[in-house]
Amino acid sequence: MKQSIKLTATAVASVVAGLLVAAVALHVYRVQQLRAARAAVQIHLRLVEEQLTEVDLLNTGQGEAPLDRDVAVSWASGELIDAAALPGYDRVDAGPRSVIFRPRVGTEARRLAAGAEKAVGWVRLSDESTLSARFSDNP
Repeated sequence: MKQSIKLTATAVASVVAGLLVAAVALHVYRVQQLRAARAAVQIHLRLVEEQLTEVDLLNTGQGEAPLDRDVAVSWASGELIDAAALPGYDRVDAGPRSVIFRPRVGTEARRLAAGAEKAVGWVRLSDESTLSARFSDNP
């Protein structure tokens, strides 16, 4: 009888050890998933003062993001007084009511850390108008 209790205790210990190994493996997997988290870059249009809007990129994800996409900004009314690209970007006129901020050719690949923000340019219009922005592909 005593011997069967030892076997049962050994069996229980073996099952517990197996469960601990599985729990540790699951924890390691979850940590790896967090480290491999994805970036989520959004365009943020911020009204700095009347008729002057700054164009920012904000990474709301958990991973780094490359800064390699054009940002197209457009508006429905008002005339463009001026627009400027900030360091690392070039301004490209895309029509009477649209500008593109394009990552500068020849610069090293830049990245935006999780939670970080980067201004890419600004737009000043003659009248108050609602701006919209989207990512577009480089030609």
